[in-house]
Amino acid sequence: MKLVFSLCTFINGKRNTSTVLLNCIRNLKQSDTFISTMSDLTASKQTTDEDGAIPEPVLSKRAQRKQKRLFAKERRKEMKKLTKGLTNNKDPGFDKSLFDAAEYYFENGLRKVYPYYFTFSSYCKQRWNGKTVLDIFTNDFHGTETEEYIDAIESGRVKVNGKPVSIDYKVKNHDFLEHTLHRHENPVSGSPLKIIHDDKDVVVINKPPSIPCHPCGRYRFNSIAFILGKEYGYPNLRNIYRLDRLTSGVLILAKTPEKTRQLEDEIFGKHVQKEYVCRVVGEFPQEEIICDQPLDLISHKISMMRVKSPGKPSKTVFQRLSYNGKSSVVRCLPYTGRTHQIRVHLQYLGYPIVNDPLYNSPAFGPNRGKCGEFWKSDTEITDEIQNLHSVGLWYDGENPLYHKRLNEIKESQGNQESKEKIECIDGDVRCTVSEVKSGMGSSESETRNDSINSNTEVDSSEPREKKARIDHTETEKKSRNSDEVTIQEKSNGSEFISESGLDDDKNRGDNSESLDCNREMSCTAAKDDVEKTIVYQTFDESKWIPNEHCSSCKRNYIDPGPKDLVMYLHALSYKGSDWAYCTALPEWAKEDWVDDTSL
Repeated sequence: MKLVFSLCTFINGKRNTSTVLLNCIRNLKQSDTFISTMSDLTASKQTTDEDGAIPEPVLSKRAQRKQKRLFAKERRKEMKKLTKGLTNNKDPGFDKSLFDAAEYYFENGLRKVYPYYFTFSSYCKQRWNGKTVLDIFTNDFHGTETEEYIDAIESGRVKVNGKPVSIDYKVKNHDFLEHTLHRHENPVSGSPLKIIHDDKDVVVINKPPSIPCHPCGRYRFNSIAFILGKEYGYPNLRNIYRLDRLTSGVLILAKTPEKTRQLEDEIFGKHVQKEYVCRVVGEFPQEEIICDQPLDLISHKISMMRVKSPGKPSKTVFQRLSYNGKSSVVRCLPYTGRTHQIRVHLQYLGYPIVNDPLYNSPAFGPNRGKCGEFWKSDTEITDEIQNLHSVGLWYDGENPLYHKRLNEIKESQGNQESKEKIECIDGDVRCTVSEVKSGMGSSESETRNDSINSNTEVDSSEPREKKARIDHTETEKKSRNSDEVTIQEKSNGSEFISESGLDDDKNRGDNSESLDCNREMSCTAAKDDVEKTIVYQTFDESKWIPNEHCSSCKRNYIDPGPKDLVMYLHALSYKGSDWAYCTALPEWAKEDWVDDTSL
């Protein structure tokens, strides 16, 4: 009756529609008929099946989508718990236990690493989801030919979730990929690391060019983090920021999580003043130039950037310091810290860095990408740059050491196995006789036998590597200046054997900071007021252990020259709220410098 009355009122009095409907609903809820009807509906839904259980209600499509999202969220939480030890390392960095997997040697002024076995591992990235394993390797990684990746997948050296897969296997979210290989690292400059500052919280170095800050690509032991940990005794260092591999200058590494967070907050909060110097092509304008063009990534494979909108906001201030008639030395003040920011902004202004292998490449056309004008598409340019820097350009025939060392190892393994069998039998007899005479317990006998067995294990497919043993000798002499690093030369008269099989003088350049390949070198560095002498070993043929399935072992690699190891970009100083670190100007940044290399 109330409902009819309201409708009549609406018709006769022409009341507002929304007000009438609200009154109708309110009256309907209060009516006895509505209450009894809802009770009946509820009771009918609570029916039970034959077993007495209440069946699940039928969900709408919208509710089903919502339920799916909740399930996916819970699954992500569970996966986070399972991978917590991998993603949230309480003690990040590189532990001492990792440093014994390989050993350094020095040749032609270069730091090199004996080949070793290593397994790359990673969870599926978002951009990999739905792609085949082969597509991921060929599109996201460079430095290895497609045929080698196919061979690695078909031979089972590539695994997903611990199992071998086919070439056309499509990777899914949460898949765990592993790739085991006989790893050959690229050589880097043999110059010793110069420590600028060292205290309980940080170590600051003047990073040499050609050495990456942390493991990446074809570099692991030949990275700053590993060299400082293995040779200088600084494990578990944290990178606060990165310098490009070819860039030199001030590099700060933290020793504690607290200091890492503090310095990262200062840098991300733009409270750190950064100053770089570089040498660019042509005569840079005398007035101050500000470039605030946005930057965007155009190639994951080679990490190449370009000025592009919409991109990440970036700002760099440039000021010319000198001009020698051909090139200019420019002071750079980056206000943001984008990848390759200084290099890309200089390319955009039309003054690329003189020897920048990426952004001063002929692949960008005659104007080298000035004002963001590319004469080809992004894909075509990146492909051409990769061809100009292809790994194949560094091959020079077959490695003469490969077959020689492979035959020697096979012969020695055969002799060793026979010898160890005899020694084990003879050792067991001697142990038994001595135990009977001395009355030793069975536990000692088992321990000794376990020791014998553990020392005689031989991997039939991959020869076991020798542990790295860098000659570190500490003295009790206290250092008055902890920042000082000196070099001592020791004459060695023996002939030098080249892993690459090339003549020692073929690719040797005049580099006063590099090591003479005919001398054994030692570097004396001070750490915690104690001097440590690091002896730089020359090449030992017996430590070069090939693998017959490794294509890199069979190839003769050409050593890079001095011009391949440096780019004229240097981090001159970093200054925070209560700290500041700086270096002297590099030789190429001085006003009277003359370029005597054929670039």
